[in-house]
Amino acid sequence: MGLLDDIINGINAVANLKKADAEQIKAKTQKDKMKNLKKENKVLKKALSKNTKIGIAGIFVTIAGVFIGYYLLVYFPIHSAP
Repeated sequence: MGLLDDIINGINAVANLKKADAEQIKAKTQKDKMKNLKKENKVLKKALSKNTKIGIAGIFVTIAGVFIGYYLLVYFPIHSAP
């Protein structure tokens, strides 16, 4: 039984080594994924911030257009032809 136990223990050691290698690869892959997600998140935050600024500028331009149109109608009213 001693020889059989030694063979089984050797196989278990190799299996545990492979399992540890797989866990290390899995952890590294997860770390790389998190790093990539952080990069993408930064890019998306910058884009969202830029889009927000563009949206606010668009609102101001729209409001300014309405007021300019209103004042043009007040100073240069459109009269219907008699």
